[in-house]
Amino acid sequence: MYYCRSTPPKANNPYNKKDATYNQKLKLSQYYFDKRFYFEKVYLKEDTELIISNRQYSDNQFRWTDEEQNID
Repeated sequence: MYYCRSTPPKANNPYNKKDATYNQKLKLSQYYFDKRFYFEKVYLKEDTELIISNRQYSDNQFRWTDEEQNID
């Protein structure tokens, strides 16, 4: 199981939101795109985390099978 902060820290973010989202998705796709992993977004008070797992444990999980799919 992997955890990834889906919302970049605001103080350390030199990119605008669109560029930051694109860069994050590009990095994640190298390892996880269309490889049968399950994703789940967890919304926290100020951030969003993306949990990546090789097994399904929740109905809130989804698979990333379309490059245009919103995973952030």
